[in-house]
Amino acid sequence: MKMRFLIKLIIKIVALVCLASIVVFPMTGCPANDKPQHLAVVYAACQNNPSISVGGQLYDAITETTDHFNSTMSVFVADSSCYRSFYGKFSAPNKQLSDSRMKQIKKNYTRMALNAISEAKAQADEVDLMGTISQSSRQLLSDRKDNEETTMIIIASGLSTTAPLDFTCGYLNCTPDEVVNALKERDCLPDLSFVNKIIWVGCGDVTAPQEKPSASDIKNLKAIWKGILEASGCKNVTFAPDLTENESRHSEYAVKTIEVNGELPDPLKIHYMSSIEFRSFTTEIVTAPEEVKNTISPYADYLKLHRNRCILLAGMTDHYGNNDRNNLLFSLKRADAIKKVFVDDFNIDPAQIITCGLGYTDHPWRFRDENGNELHSANRSTIIIDADTEEAKHLLSIGIRE
Repeated sequence: MKMRFLIKLIIKIVALVCLASIVVFPMTGCPANDKPQHLAVVYAACQNNPSISVGGQLYDAITETTDHFNSTMSVFVADSSCYRSFYGKFSAPNKQLSDSRMKQIKKNYTRMALNAISEAKAQADEVDLMGTISQSSRQLLSDRKDNEETTMIIIASGLSTTAPLDFTCGYLNCTPDEVVNALKERDCLPDLSFVNKIIWVGCGDVTAPQEKPSASDIKNLKAIWKGILEASGCKNVTFAPDLTENESRHSEYAVKTIEVNGELPDPLKIHYMSSIEFRSFTTEIVTAPEEVKNTISPYADYLKLHRNRCILLAGMTDHYGNNDRNNLLFSLKRADAIKKVFVDDFNIDPAQIITCGLGYTDHPWRFRDENGNELHSANRSTIIIDADTEEAKHLLSIGIRE
């Protein structure tokens, strides 16, 4: 009886040891408490952004991912195509290995991840950070299971050049609240509520031909992006110390430069909406609606961000016919037709847009050739300018308003 009892006891002990070993080292060779981490890298790998030296928080975030088996990592290039240049799952080995061998596998995964970042290159000449951040967040949401940790690394100057956040339209001169509210109004914020932390590397760091932003510009740029990311749901946003190099080793695609150092945005200067054409002798716009919207969009964005500002739309005509009241009213109605697009298609407050008709009244901004002759087709246009400027006041003084 004692012998049978001992044999049963030994069998139970062996069974318990076997069960314990299965919990600690499952069939994949991965410890049960080795919880996967998921990483998405958004990289503006274009000429205007400097190359990076991997270190500090950036390196820690990568190794934190590769140190956990079954973790994933994706790299998205923040050009206008927002394409994914790399995706990897750091699978556990299919059998139990020694600690040294496991460390070597993880080291190889880290090397692969770093190579994926260094080899990423833009394939287009725009920077679309909002679109790429949205794309990478969707990838993280797809990869994570239950409450697994997610991290996003953004490697970019922050100076995006496409809608809905095109810094060529003067966003650098806006407050963070103005930018965030404008994006909320257009429902353009990505869902980052499940992203545990975001690390931004190189915000404000640029290379030629982009002029370096001032210290105050960089401070405001970081505040704008922090406001956007936090409003999108991520409450842990940090900006890593300068890890960039002085020159770019990226693709041949240069990006539009952004006005910095407090320069006034483009809508404050004289512009002509020559691309918006009308049917002859009517106020009917014949330009394709999409092209009209593309022309007007930067100015509409500006007005949404600066609700205390007004613009002037001053209609002009060519030099044919009599410059009587009817002709002046005709050019005013064409300016009103463009104002209607601002109001109806972009929800701009009508009070922010003043219109006037100039007919072919002479002024310094009419088009002439080198001999001083009128350029008739070019003058069948509408001037757009900030209403508070001296130029606008002059145009209002010589034009007609209803």
